Amino acid sequence: MSNSGYNISKKLKLLHDIRKDCDYSKELELGDIGYLSEKSFFLSNEIFTNLENFSNYFENKFKLK
Repeated sequence: MSNSGYNISKKLKLLHDIRKDCDYSKELELGDIGYLSEKSFFLSNEIFTNLENFSNYFENKFKLK
């Protein structure tokens, strides 16, 4: 659990970089669009799951005290 915050921030940075690539690239090939969309979807799900686990960890930690 000690690296959870770091892992979340790393994935958020990757997601942000993908969004910038899509927003500011003048030309993206169809294969790139599909790949970046799929990568964004999976990163978003991983971030959500990590945040949920992070939240549950702290909820349980403070319930025990």
